[in-house]
Amino acid sequence: MLCFPLARTIHNAHNVSLEGPSLPDQNMPLRGCAPTVESIRAARQALEQLGISPHDMRALDVLVPSEGDKRNSDSLRCHVWRLDLPARSLIKLDSGVYLAGIELCAFQAARTMDEYELIECYFELCSFYSMPEDPAEDYRELKEPRTTVRKLKDCFLSLPDACRGRSKALRALRSVRDGSRSPMETGMTMAITVRVGLGGIQVRGLSMNYRVAIDEEARGLTRRKEIIFDAYIKRGMQDVEYQGARHNEELQSAIDNERRHVLQKMGYKIVEINKQQLFDREAFQRVMRTISENAGIRTGNRPDDFEERQERLRQFIIRRWRQR
Repeated sequence: MLCFPLARTIHNAHNVSLEGPSLPDQNMPLRGCAPTVESIRAARQALEQLGISPHDMRALDVLVPSEGDKRNSDSLRCHVWRLDLPARSLIKLDSGVYLAGIELCAFQAARTMDEYELIECYFELCSFYSMPEDPAEDYRELKEPRTTVRKLKDCFLSLPDACRGRSKALRALRSVRDGSRSPMETGMTMAITVRVGLGGIQVRGLSMNYRVAIDEEARGLTRRKEIIFDAYIKRGMQDVEYQGARHNEELQSAIDNERRHVLQKMGYKIVEINKQQLFDREAFQRVMRTISENAGIRTGNRPDDFEERQERLRQFIIRRWRQR
């Protein structure tokens, strides 16, 4: 069975179409034995038929049931899995060749990724975009998210309480929201939802791509019937918007002004965040302070080194754009 991290590469490939996980019907032990020359050849042939490049499958990641079944080499990495496989966590690629589904792949990530990476990874899996393996390439928009927070949580909870990575995965998932439309929206939202210990302001009541119907009093100000928020924070009725480069265009600026007037009429507070604020430490701190104050969040009980933790989080959020 092919697993993380190769499985993540396969799920992210833009030219690969996979059906949803369908096996097994119920939780069951991982069966099989040590990989053989024949099984490795069959796996490579199945990946080649999917359109996976030789470079991306230069090393296969495979789940095996015991240490005695491991056969590691430059082209093979074996990972021991002693637990039952969750129901509907596998995708059949070919006879005898299986791929870890998104949710199982996400759980495996908790065993190797740090918490920042894990939260970002889960955001991306529940988003309308996909990040390329090559950091020089831009993200790709998706028609539908590959999974949801609910599906990830159900998968994680189906595993034994004491299994390695379960607590970490569930803790990371508390910071994640469905429906991000871009990496910068993800970064903006991470700064708000991540726990204080990691430098976030730990807002729980936040929804992404939140739809609000225009009320009667504001209908005369717009032709719209509803407005979609990048992120809605219930505490303080806050609309938090990431302002990309297109918002500087004249037509979009006029649309934004109308939108702003409508929401103010309806009693919402609007907080706008742009790339420059994410890249400037003091500006970033100010906007996070504004959101906290709007939400009535007390800041006096934060750790003495909270600003340093917040800066580590900010540096993590912007690292991909610093590399370009």
